[in-house]
Amino acid sequence: MLREGGFLLPEKKYSGHELEWDLLGYGVPREARYDGRYLNFREAMRLVREHQPEGWDPADPPAHPTSFPNDLHFAVGEEITQRLAERSDDLSPEVAATLSEALERHGLQLFNALGSHLDRLHGVDAFFDFTIPVARGAGLAGEKRITITLDLTQNPEKAERGAKANAVLYIPSFEDYTAMNPEERTNFMKRQAEGVVSSLIFELKYSHAA
Repeated sequence: MLREGGFLLPEKKYSGHELEWDLLGYGVPREARYDGRYLNFREAMRLVREHQPEGWDPADPPAHPTSFPNDLHFAVGEEITQRLAERSDDLSPEVAATLSEALERHGLQLFNALGSHLDRLHGVDAFFDFTIPVARGAGLAGEKRITITLDLTQNPEKAERGAKANAVLYIPSFEDYTAMNPEERTNFMKRQAEGVVSSLIFELKYSHAA
């Protein structure tokens, strides 16, 4: 049940892709929109990167008509900064150094994939790009991109078992993000950001081990 003005309201149930559209607010433009053809994951992601919704800046996602993308982008950046400051147990010195340098040089980019081949065929609603330096010997050999894919869902089974995406953002039917007060939104976003950053750190560890 949702709380509004002291009254109890019915749970906010969605069908199909309504949840994603309600929270992200936009879909990709025609150039990247699903048209019935099969595109592999790499090509589908390339199209999304090249064709974002009008007014959508991946480095600073819009706060209207919904603040969810901007709030998520900010919360993930804050979670990374906090883990670096605390030197959390899951951060090796090498991963911490990579994370810190990448955040300082490039920041985070959040891409919207709603309505694209990536969404319809590969189960990805949005994704973060994180560009990291690649060392070789005593110097830098260049950079490479770490991508953390996201799936927004109200399905508790998908949240429990996982999905095609790296991180599942579970929004229970009794939680309405648009109706939350600032403190509730901050706590909600921190939970989502923790999952995204844990996935990012896992990928960075794999990258260093490779």
